[in-house]
Amino acid sequence: MKYLKSFFIFSLFTLLFIFTAIQGNKIFEYYFNTDILIILILNALINGLIFSLVLSFDGISLRVIYSFYTFIFMAFVPIFQYLTGVWRFGFDINLIMRFVLIVNLGNLFYFFAYFLRSNLDKKVVKKQESINFRFIISENKLLFYSVPITVVAIALISIYGFDPSASIVRKAMGDSYSPLESILEFIFRPLVFFLFLFSFINLKFVSKQKRSILLFLVYLLNVILIINPLSSARSITFFLYFPILVILIPPSKKRSFFYLFFLLFSIVGSFFQEQLRNLFVTGQINGFSVEYMFEGHFDGFEMGCHTIAFVDQSGIEWGKQLAGALLFFIPRAIWPSKPVGSGEYIGWEYLDKHFEVLWANFGMPLVAEAYLNFHVIGVFIFFIFIGIISYKYDNMYRLRQNTMKKNQIDRKFSFDQNILLYPMCLGFFLFALRGDLFSAFSFATGLVISFVIARKLIIIKCAL
Repeated sequence: MKYLKSFFIFSLFTLLFIFTAIQGNKIFEYYFNTDILIILILNALINGLIFSLVLSFDGISLRVIYSFYTFIFMAFVPIFQYLTGVWRFGFDINLIMRFVLIVNLGNLFYFFAYFLRSNLDKKVVKKQESINFRFIISENKLLFYSVPITVVAIALISIYGFDPSASIVRKAMGDSYSPLESILEFIFRPLVFFLFLFSFINLKFVSKQKRSILLFLVYLLNVILIINPLSSARSITFFLYFPILVILIPPSKKRSFFYLFFLLFSIVGSFFQEQLRNLFVTGQINGFSVEYMFEGHFDGFEMGCHTIAFVDQSGIEWGKQLAGALLFFIPRAIWPSKPVGSGEYIGWEYLDKHFEVLWANFGMPLVAEAYLNFHVIGVFIFFIFIGIISYKYDNMYRLRQNTMKKNQIDRKFSFDQNILLYPMCLGFFLFALRGDLFSAFSFATGLVISFVIARKLIIIKCAL
């Protein structure tokens, strides 16, 4: 807790120092409105306090991910973007105050739903289910599937060479981005990783015999060859690798400082990922620059302001964009008017009419997605819903943790898929908050299908 207090106090004095130093535009040439700056600073302080509090209670959870995203991307970074006037596309600065209000309405609805569901659960006495079976990881099946996976990995590397900075699947398919290539990229490659995770869980919770260690090392080699962290998009890398961290260091308030450090490091994680890729490709690596804070990773707040301007001009979408995200799997041959992602949609339908847009790979924060679809009512519906879901899964995982601790003491282990699914949900939630939903759902669906296949291959059901 003392670390979190120090973090909050440090943030407070940092912001106050910035506010004092810039009086009279002594640092920045860009002219800014002091009233808007005060609103942005108050927004950052409020969201920083919320983040500090939930982090100190949970260590890591869905509500921590939510408050982290809101604090960093919707409150802290926009201060620097506003002070410097560095936006990707210009907009009416008065929209800033409106979007800050919308963001905090989302906060209010989210935490109201979270605590409402928490209070309802306390009043409900739940019956304990009688379980007559358990699920276990089959080490024999792990051994069986390690053979073809290793053969395929070695064959691919022998033919196409080993490049840790690129997907071996895309390389083998000629970077065609065909449907078959996408299936292999988002199902086969993650399948290798999930089999590795099962070998890791088997080694950690079940058996530490020589065969278990050997299996873990074989699958680790396959991961390095096929789906190492440098060869995937940053969103997928976080989605897949974050469960390892959560399994190794389970969430608790005692570990709040560790997760604080990890989350803050993850902000610049994609920078280091990109630089390591450059190191393998060009042999060069660039130093970190503050300009990174103005790149596309942090366009969420600006896109929220553009979304308000678009809605003012053209009206809301009445759920069309949401339908496109939920039904992304329907081919355009069947649904020719299927919507594109909301970030791309605003890019071509609004920004391209006022600026030169060469490509439209823009983010779309969840709060702006809700506003685009149903205005303020959408913000209410979206964030009440995700607040309820967040509490449900946070609470479920805490209960599962207690069960796992008891099983470890009793030297029993029954595989619960939430051991992996919940940490994956943390990564998906961060991706969905940044947006857009179309990309989040399409990526997550492929990874979940891959997980289900891996589970069917490895997990067996046994009577007690």
